[in-house]
Amino acid sequence: MKRTIKKDCPFFIIEMKEILKFFSYLFLVITFQLNCEENLKFDVDYCSYKYDERTLLELYYSFYLSDLSLNKLDNQNFELAGRLEIEINNDDSLVLKKTYRVPLEIKDTINFKKEQKLLGQLNFLLSPSVYKIIIKAKDYYDTSKFTIKENIIDIKDYKTNDLTASDLQICVNIQKSGDSMSPFYKNGLEITPNPSRLFGNNVPDLFYYIEFYNLEKLNSSNYKVFYQISKEEQIISSFSRDYSLNRNSKAEFGSLDIMNFNTGKYKLQISVADISNTIKYQSANFFWVYNITSSDSQNIFDDTFSGEYSDMPEKFVNDEIEKIKYLMNDELSRKLSKFSTLEGKRIFLYGFWKIFDVTPNTPNNEFKNEYFARIEYSNKYFKEDFVDGWKTDRGRVFCVYGRPDEVERFPLEANTRAYEIWKYNSLEGGVEFVFMDITSGSGIYQLVHSTKKNELRDDEWRRRLNIRR
Repeated sequence: MKRTIKKDCPFFIIEMKEILKFFSYLFLVITFQLNCEENLKFDVDYCSYKYDERTLLELYYSFYLSDLSLNKLDNQNFELAGRLEIEINNDDSLVLKKTYRVPLEIKDTINFKKEQKLLGQLNFLLSPSVYKIIIKAKDYYDTSKFTIKENIIDIKDYKTNDLTASDLQICVNIQKSGDSMSPFYKNGLEITPNPSRLFGNNVPDLFYYIEFYNLEKLNSSNYKVFYQISKEEQIISSFSRDYSLNRNSKAEFGSLDIMNFNTGKYKLQISVADISNTIKYQSANFFWVYNITSSDSQNIFDDTFSGEYSDMPEKFVNDEIEKIKYLMNDELSRKLSKFSTLEGKRIFLYGFWKIFDVTPNTPNNEFKNEYFARIEYSNKYFKEDFVDGWKTDRGRVFCVYGRPDEVERFPLEANTRAYEIWKYNSLEGGVEFVFMDITSGSGIYQLVHSTKKNELRDDEWRRRLNIRR
């Protein structure tokens, strides 16, 4: 299969709508994620293909337009832009280090759809080996928003004479094309990637693409290609196609209707077999479905999930479980107690935030974003000794109720303790919280009184102001 390598490929816009509500820390077939620091949503996926003495690695990526800053170019034009910093290492040797700018010019901000993704593809020719790829994706106009993904990738050796196949690409569309300059052009096809491998109600068809090499090793004039979709080792669907052996290599592609699939994680496996139906080679890849009309998605704490929490490390899962305690009630606490394993806690977090998502049809969970912004603010301004700010009394109130409308601060005096009064005018017709430095000068403020229902109340709190000598 003759290929034309397009090095600095342009990008492409694709509308994803419903499925954008998920963050995308997703498993990769030939990679696993080592580390990720996330405040910018960004998806990445990889596939490798045969190419001369080296291997072609295709890197697919997507920025979420809702996360990128809109920059004014002139009176009529605006621009969004992503920035990619890519480093490829082999053992301790640097193979490649390059920065890419990914711009998108916006001429009509009124009809601009922020629920779109900015898709792109980069191609690299690599010798078979194990590589570490570090990707730092940033908002070009606000570099404080970024994410880092580190992956270990085992590049296949296609120089073998044995029957083998490329990686299995999961994509959102495949159509015939003569546009060889498109970043997604391959073998007369326009193959639009889906770096998150997440599908939903408005994306009912899954497209796939795979290449088989050295088919003559089947030693047969005919062969079969088997397809199987499974979920948790249970086969959901399977079928096969018969072919005559006309050439030594073959590009196999098509689409699958997943409209009626329930929410969950699935595996697509494609195998090639000889005339006796003996499997000779197989390749697989995972994908995720979020289907709001499927029966099992009605229970937000079901046993399947996708997106941000699908492979979140245990350290971060436990940290987030701890931080949501201010939002828990008895019912949610009982539900959490049923999820004792790491996988169970991931499922709980996935379902938990769906409860508080007031705009489920948008990419962002505004409530979640605001809550963690409050935690960050509390850690910055309310830290006391070795206690994180969000764990203090002032931090808790700030996280739960937000920024107060008024704050009255009374400093430490000779015979009077320091204290603060926070007022929330819109809560229950107006409430206040009183925090006092009980230890006189330590800077550790405790809640001593509040008029808010179900909070600590002590109408005689002023008696504690006097410092006894």
